[in-house]
Amino acid sequence: MINQIERYLVGRKNTLVALVINAGLFFFKMAAGILGHSQAMVTDAFETFADIVATVVVLFGLRLAAQPKDRGHPYGHGKFETMAAAVCTVFLLAFGFAFMYRGIFSVLTHSRTIPTFLPLIAAVFSIVFKEGLYRYTIRVGRRINSPALIANAWHHRSDALSSIPTFLGILGARLGFPFLDPLAAAITSIFILRIGLDIGQGVFAELVESSVDEPTLKQIQAVVSSVKDVRRVHDLAARRLGPDILVEMHILVDGNLSVQKGHQIADEVEHHLKQQVPGVSRVTIHVDPIGRTT
Repeated sequence: MINQIERYLVGRKNTLVALVINAGLFFFKMAAGILGHSQAMVTDAFETFADIVATVVVLFGLRLAAQPKDRGHPYGHGKFETMAAAVCTVFLLAFGFAFMYRGIFSVLTHSRTIPTFLPLIAAVFSIVFKEGLYRYTIRVGRRINSPALIANAWHHRSDALSSIPTFLGILGARLGFPFLDPLAAAITSIFILRIGLDIGQGVFAELVESSVDEPTLKQIQAVVSSVKDVRRVHDLAARRLGPDILVEMHILVDGNLSVQKGHQIADEVEHHLKQQVPGVSRVTIHVDPIGRTT
């Protein structure tokens, strides 16, 4: 299982790569949007700028989460990653609403600006590079079980998807339908808002201590039940703390077993869970006797 320091180093490498690519794309897209007279491309450029801010926040969250447990944080610092994902959500929603307003306003005021060919090239570059960055980041995020990195990956995907209507809107404006450029800006904002809401839903679930998903809970149940001498499991609960999963349960064992044997069974359950269920870092087990004879 990868430790916190390794997680941070892997995550930092990914975020630094993302920062370099996003910075290059932002300046190229902004220049293309301004020089090429495309509101849709300027909106797309600001979406990339939101990616840059989100990536910096993720890097900060990963660094804090990598700190070892201490007296004040006995469960670790995993919640900092959750908070980083929350900040990503706020940026996505804020930019999404702002650009939707601007795009709709321009359509209603009958914008007649015709973009040049340069924004079209920028849109193609954005689609290719951001989709590649999404695939790279989502793979790393799942490998190190980082909610903040996964959230940032979807941020990259939103940028790639948003560049598609941007491309079509600019192309349509150049073909004689100038209102399509600001309309594309408004459509782009919908992609931004949707990704923001999806990420926010996961962040909210973690902040209010929601249970892990049903497949993970069933996997935990199956692993515990497979341990020899465990008769039954009840009051099973599991929740996420950043990249970690905290598990609590009661197990029923033969009431004639010694306290030492019961403790050994609990240790075995904990060992199996940490080895077989990704993310499990802390297991609290209450051992209940069953069928005790005097």
